[in-house]
Parts: sequence; structure tokens; C-alpha cells
Amino acid sequence: MAHHAPHSPRVHLTIDGDQLTWTIRPKGLTTFGLLLVVAGLASAGACGLLAVNVWEQQEFLLYVRLVGAASVASAGLSLLTTFVYLAARDGWARAIVIFDREKLTVHEVVLHTTHSRHWSREELKTITVAHNQSRHEILAALKSAGLMEETALRVETTGKSPQPVLGELSLNGELTWLAAILREHLESPPEAPKPAGQELLVEVDSNVAERGGEVAVPLAGPRGAGWGTVMVPVPAGASDGARLPLRGLGPGGGDLPVRLRVREPDERAALFEVSRHYAWQY
Repeated sequence: MAHHAPHSPRVHLTIDGDQLTWTIRPKGLTTFGLLLVVAGLASAGACGLLAVNVWEQQEFLLYVRLVGAASVASAGLSLLTTFVYLAARDGWARAIVIFDREKLTVHEVVLHTTHSRHWSREELKTITVAHNQSRHEILAALKSAGLMEETALRVETTGKSPQPVLGELSLNGELTWLAAILREHLESPPEAPKPAGQELLVEVDSNVAERGGEVAVPLAGPRGAGWGTVMVPVPAGASDGARLPLRGLGPGGGDLPVRLRVREPDERAALFEVSRHYAWQY
């Protein structure tokens, strides 16, 4: 039976027995992508004005003016197409990562191109996070100019040089806990017993417990290494002391028990909110 583990807004983890599947959604048009589109429009506009200027040079032959204006306009269109392509490439990349008893599989989809890589469990040494060095040439130059620092998943295997993956998806914080969970399951054989992690006590507001919602849960590896914070769904009507076992997210791939402590809302804060509400009426 599949278990849907906590996830970030872009990364969704599903655990089905010994198989872990991460579905990584595209991030869409970001500020960086918008800047690329604006740069493309500005370049096309500048080339268009230059093309008009070349066409209006009456001292040149008609053939020369036509060829010059067409060449400049074509260059502007090429720049616009390139920048829009880079924005789409940066914003709509997605991936699926599957790790089971036998192998690790990474499917990356960048626009119309799909890259699939496979590593057997026996050849895998470790999985870490490193600086991304596999970006598209122009994107890498733009990002290295100081606009953004990006990372990639670094897969180290026996007898081969490390291979970076997921570097096109701009997954910085999410890669940390993804790599940590992969290492935990890699270092723990599939047939080994899965120990339960130390129970975490997480406070949740009574309104969230009554209506349902999400609560932030910090994850930590067995050696104290932080895995980051993930959002855990809280079912409507959850009571104080309710337990939410997070399967596959404990040490060695075991369960991570989470117990809820329902916190009553602060009466003074509630009174202040009511007073402020009525104050706005007058």
C-alpha cells in the first residue's frame, strides 16, 4: 500500500513498501525567468529600431537596405526566441526519482527532452549535494554572475566519476533532505529490520486540530544531521496525543512516530484580535 509522505510545495514523496518515489514538479515562471523574457523583448525591440534605421538610410541601394534591415530584425527575433527558450527551460523542468531494492532511477524532463539514468544498488557508494556544474551554458553563465547559487544531486559510484543530476530544477533546500533520505536507505539493506525513530512531540493549534491542516515537523538523521523541515497533514478532528507515524523517514528507513500536542489558543491574543476587529468598525 502506498504511503504519501510529507513533501515540499514542489517535491512529493510516495513510499510503497521498499520503493521510494519522488515526483518533482516544475517551478513555473520565476523572477529569473521573467528577467530573461524581459531581456529578450528588450533585445528584439532594440534590433527592431535598428532595422528601421537601416531601412531609412536612403543613400544605400534598396538591396543593401533590405538585406541589412532583414538581418538585424532576424537577429532580434533569434535573441527573443533564445531568451524565451531559456526561461521555459529554467521554469518547466521536472523529474521523477525512484529508489527501490535493486536500483536508483532518475528521469529528468527538460521541455521536450527526457534524460533517464540508472544505477544498481551495488554500485552506489554515496549520494550528496554539491554545486551545480551541469547547467545549460548560457544559464550557467547568467547564474554564476551572482544571480543565484544552485546545487545538484551528486551520485558517487564504484569505479566511476561522480555524476550530477537534478541540476536543472533549482532544488536547493529540497535536495538536502532528499539526499539524506536516499543515503539512509542506501546504508540500510532492504532486508534489515527498520528501527523506529525517537518520538517527536509537535504542538498544533486547536483550530488546526479541529478543522484539519498542516504542521511543520523537523527531520534529523541518526547522527544529528538536519534533514530540513517538512509539512505533515493533520486530519480534521485530531485529538491531543494523536500519533502520526511517518513511514520511511526514520533512521535506517524506519518509521518516524510523531505525537500531537493540541495547544489551546492564547486567550489574550484572541481578545486582542476581537478588540482590533471592533475598533475598525468605528
